[in-house]
Amino acid sequence: MARRYEPKPIDVNLTPMIDVTFLLIIFFMLVSQITQSETDPIHVPRPTDSKAREMEYPHKLIITLVNDGEGGVRRYKVGSRLAKDMDTVRAIAEESNRLAEAEGEHLAVIVRADRDVRYEYVRPVLEAIAKAGLENVNLAAETTSQSRKGLPAQEEF
Repeated sequence: MARRYEPKPIDVNLTPMIDVTFLLIIFFMLVSQITQSETDPIHVPRPTDSKAREMEYPHKLIITLVNDGEGGVRRYKVGSRLAKDMDTVRAIAEESNRLAEAEGEHLAVIVRADRDVRYEYVRPVLEAIAKAGLENVNLAAETTSQSRKGLPAQEEF
């Protein structure tokens, strides 16, 4: 008598797949929030007779002053890190300068301040940069040729 082969019912455990799916959803939600915080919408100054030109620096530190809507600063962003005070700005600038010098390069600092931020908030940043021993400091500005033509604003350093 021949034995008849009876297939076993297939039992698929979906728990690991659901776990991975939820982890991916959480990962992409966090990454999208980080990406949004790195692109602070600011309007750089638009000088009437700009000598701004694009410059490429192998090592640069971008310091962004985000407007609070009243001429003050909502936050200081140094590179990809947030700084709560000028001591933190100086410490990050010193650390970045040490890393650049270790590679035999000079660090360029680019200050991006919203055009509505009062100078009393920009000056301490410039002083912190000077105390960190950095000399190559540039201010971001919008080119006049693009603003006259009605083209989208482009920052030049």
